[in-house]
Amino acid sequence: KAVSKQTNSQVAVLIDEYDAPVTRNMANQSVATDNAKVLHDFFAKLKVRSVSNCVAFTLVTGITRYALTSMDSGANHLNDISLESEYDGICGFTIPEFDALFADRLEETLICLQKSGEMPKGASLGDLRAEIFDWYDGYNWGGEKTRVLNPFSILNFFDKKVFYAYWIQAGRPDHLTALIEARPWDFIDLKLNSYLATTVRKSELTKLQTVPVLFHSGYLTIDETLKIPGVNYNSKKKFLMGYSFRLPNYEVSSSYYNECFELLRLSTTELTNKKEELLSAFWAKDGQAVSSIFSSYFDSITFYQKPKGESAFHAFVQLILKAMEFTVDSELAGAAGRLDIGVRLPNHNYLIIELRYCPEIDKLTAEEKNQILATVAETELPTNLYNKSLATAIAFKLGREKLQSVKSKIGLPKPTVEDYNQFLANNAKEYLSLTEIDQTLAQTLIDELPEEDIAKILKKAQSTTKTSNEQIDALLSKKAQEALDDIKKRNYPSIVSFHAKEITYLGLAIYGDGTKIFALFN
Repeated sequence: KAVSKQTNSQVAVLIDEYDAPVTRNMANQSVATDNAKVLHDFFAKLKVRSVSNCVAFTLVTGITRYALTSMDSGANHLNDISLESEYDGICGFTIPEFDALFADRLEETLICLQKSGEMPKGASLGDLRAEIFDWYDGYNWGGEKTRVLNPFSILNFFDKKVFYAYWIQAGRPDHLTALIEARPWDFIDLKLNSYLATTVRKSELTKLQTVPVLFHSGYLTIDETLKIPGVNYNSKKKFLMGYSFRLPNYEVSSSYYNECFELLRLSTTELTNKKEELLSAFWAKDGQAVSSIFSSYFDSITFYQKPKGESAFHAFVQLILKAMEFTVDSELAGAAGRLDIGVRLPNHNYLIIELRYCPEIDKLTAEEKNQILATVAETELPTNLYNKSLATAIAFKLGREKLQSVKSKIGLPKPTVEDYNQFLANNAKEYLSLTEIDQTLAQTLIDELPEEDIAKILKKAQSTTKTSNEQIDALLSKKAQEALDDIKKRNYPSIVSFHAKEITYLGLAIYGDGTKIFALFN
């Protein structure tokens, strides 16, 4: 107000990293919330000054909307231009800007890179330009045709004349680090399709979502704008605005996957060294070798945190392949669905992997449960109840006429009901199968004992029962064959033939927590 009065003009307010007091304290929610309240009061004052024409405009930058979201009406005078097409080139160098600003530096840079061996001797200026774009281009903030290059990385590249992950090395936000450490598999197993615009633009401090956080932090960018079907209104179909996302360029994707490996305590150097071994196994269609290589990496994460579900295993297999520097396609649409993983091999060969996840086989079948409970019944049930249950089962199976014939063999002058029951129980194997005896006794025990006691008996037995390797092998073989059959049904060659002379199919079945893998080639 004083400046406006002194200069007799309106004031422009510029606030960089407005959300730092919140994002730097994400690990301490009470501090973050308190700081958000302080920001609320601050922006409320600015709002009053804006209305009184003291402030011409306020420009706020930051990497999240969390602090603004928590302000209710404190900052509702601000217009979020992050995803507006009018400003889609504001946060980096557009391609025309790059060509105008850096064309005179390309030749000098190419000579330096050729001397250092980073670019081949015969490389052209066009080759260098393409390599720069591959490393640092690709950000899209809503405009389908406007991509921007990372300005921090570009300036550092031309200064140092070395391809390097400059922006990523500057450090990731503390709140992102905390989120990754708390939910590592959400970070590894990304779902990048169909996010509503409201989800992307608005989040709460206590309900951080992986993809929006990565997008706000610069790790992801918009792949395309979507129309997502909404509810019908007055018999008319309505659509909601949404986005799908992708990793923008090589600088980000390589750093992103390296961080994933750090999370899982894996060595990227070792993975790179294993590439030739895995490639040889692909060429030879050696399922056992492929299984062995993947198994070794699943084993290495057993001590940290196991993935759960097919999508997590899918992400982990894809992660390994990308770390080995294979070119990997994921979720490509086919004639009848989407392929899981596609790998571009040398000499225009293409490998399609269809993955099947097999949760652990139930260690006790119904028959096994009955056997265990029947054994317990022999000692836990009163003798009269034990005999009666078997006698009743025999009577039900034989019928009245045949039962009288059996009773006549008892050989006692005046048998009681208890005598008949004991006689029938002693000779149960003549009239009932072992399965029927077990089932009868198991059901009697279940009727007599509390449910929690039955659960304890089965749990104790289950802990000492191990699924045989033969069972697991049979299951994995079946699942891998199903995966191959599914590939053929979906007619995947139609989507990959544009860059593949030869296509190889691989069915990959993963058991339980990744302890066993079966690979089957076509």
